[in-house]
Parts: sequence; structure tokens; C-alpha cells
Amino acid sequence: MLYDYILKFVMIGDKNTGKSSICHKLTNNFFDENMEPTIGVEFYSIIIPILDKNIKCQLWDTSGDQRFAQITKSYYKDVVGIVLVFDLSDKQSFNNLELWIKDIKKYTLQTIRVLVMGNKFDKTRAISKSKIKKYMKSNKLNYIETSAITGQNIYKGFENIVYDILENIPNFDHHSGIIKKQIEIKKKPFSLWDYCYCFSKRNYLF
Repeated sequence: MLYDYILKFVMIGDKNTGKSSICHKLTNNFFDENMEPTIGVEFYSIIIPILDKNIKCQLWDTSGDQRFAQITKSYYKDVVGIVLVFDLSDKQSFNNLELWIKDIKKYTLQTIRVLVMGNKFDKTRAISKSKIKKYMKSNKLNYIETSAITGQNIYKGFENIVYDILENIPNFDHHSGIIKKQIEIKKKPFSLWDYCYCFSKRNYLF
């Protein structure tokens, strides 16, 4: 399928919050309960049709392990969207959002769009909805709750952030995290006339 634009995203958040599982569910509709931790960075892509356009999302899935912190930060450059994931069943991963947001402000452009995903909605909640809502409102963050097991709200979340980017990013065609429309060049069939012409030119030259 051809696309109109490529949007570049980076997935960040503490380790074991389910970033890779979200990517797998989104791109392959598959959940692997024995998935190995990400070492450094993994790459995924998916095309999302929206607003009469086909948008190819490139997802750079980064490790939440602090051993790879410098590698992770290098992927903040030249992206148009960030998906920040925490684990609804792990209070510490929620508390650590502040650290990730500081990095976002430090290493990205002001025009960046951020979506926070509270993952593992299928597990017992460790953070109240009211506390999460208050935090997201005070930081002006878009938020959605997801489950990588069931797939709940994962596609919807990416639709939301893509829509937000298409509608609200200033100087859209000049953003470093956006690649313009792919142009398909159709080759003209090689005819007998072309063959004869090339052969005659070759004889003339040599």
C-alpha cells in the first residue's frame, strides 16, 4: 500500500511496561507472553488510513533499561510524536513519568506531540483514575488506557495522535519528523522501437 506521509514516532517508558507488546499487537495483531526485553531499539511500522490519507507510522521501540538511556535519547531527535507508556499495575512506573517528561522537554522540539498510554488495563489497577486524570490535566497530556493482551484502545490511541499531528502541527510539510508523499514512478515498457533506436545509436557512436 502506498502512503501519503511517513510520521516518525519513538516509544518510551520504564522497562516491562509493555511497549514492545503494544507494537506487536498494533502491527501484527499478536501478543507474546514470553517476549524478550528490548535490547537497545526495535523498529516497527504500520499504515493508518485517516482524513483521506494513508499515513505510515514508523515506530522506534526503545528499551526502558537505564543501561541504554543514551541510545534511547538519541532517538528523540527528528520525531513528530512520542508514545510514553506506563504500567497501570505498577505505581513506580507512573511516578517515573515525570522523569520521562523532563527528557522529552529537553531533547525534543516544542512541536512534538505526546500520547501517554496506561498499559495493562487487564490487570489490577495500582493508580486511581482520578490521580491519573489530575496528572494528565496538569501536564496537558493526551491519555488513553490500553491492553496489549486484548488490543483494547491501542489502534485508537495511534489514530488519535496521528489525527492530532495532521490537524495541529504547524508547518507540517517542513517538520523534520515528517516525510512527504511517496512518488511512484511507473516505468515505460521497453518496446521493439526502443530496441531498434538504441541499436542504431550504438552503431553510430562506435
